[in-house]
Amino acid sequence: MVNLPEGKASHQLLKQLTQLIGLKRASIIQYSQPGVDIAAINLQKVIEEINEFYGTNSIPYLIYKSDPITFPTPNPSQYLITVNKNDLATSGAYPFAITVTILLPANSSEKTLLEIQRELDNCASREGITILGGHTEITSAVRDLVLSANMIGFVPPEFYVGRSINENDRIICSGWVAAEGTGILLSSGMDYFRNLLSEEEISQAMKIGGSID
Repeated sequence: MVNLPEGKASHQLLKQLTQLIGLKRASIIQYSQPGVDIAAINLQKVIEEINEFYGTNSIPYLIYKSDPITFPTPNPSQYLITVNKNDLATSGAYPFAITVTILLPANSSEKTLLEIQRELDNCASREGITILGGHTEITSAVRDLVLSANMIGFVPPEFYVGRSINENDRIICSGWVAAEGTGILLSSGMDYFRNLLSEEEISQAMKIGGSID
């Protein structure tokens, strides 16, 4: 097992990481790679893709979201993408792409970093999301893994869900309420909940928490 020195990942390791990018799209004309610190997007092709998805001819809004994962969890990559995707969904937006910052404590292994990126790649591929790039660093400034993401999505104006709430508006729930939070609580505090809940209740809660996948 190779322990990584403090600082940025090596050029060779970055080459491996930047091959794991989730869904590849014709609208992305430049992906992040070693020596290239940006990604470039053809907006006309993006608009065509979004209009095909929604069945419209409108110019879509761009929706932006950022959120970190700062607590120990068995699958931080899954939760990182899920929490950001869920917040985009509240506006009616189609999740399009994400950038990810990975901060690892000193003496973390190369295997750990590659596993994190592979999980990000697998989850992003399942969700139809492109990983545009980000930043990877090994630093004594953190004691545990920190993942932080910025996600963009698009939604035509006629599908946009605003924040104006009026009398007689209806709230439609699909699936379990608080499934994401239930999964996070159980994955990070199972020992605590075993003293409060029965095995049957824990089993049911785990099913609810697992529904975020």
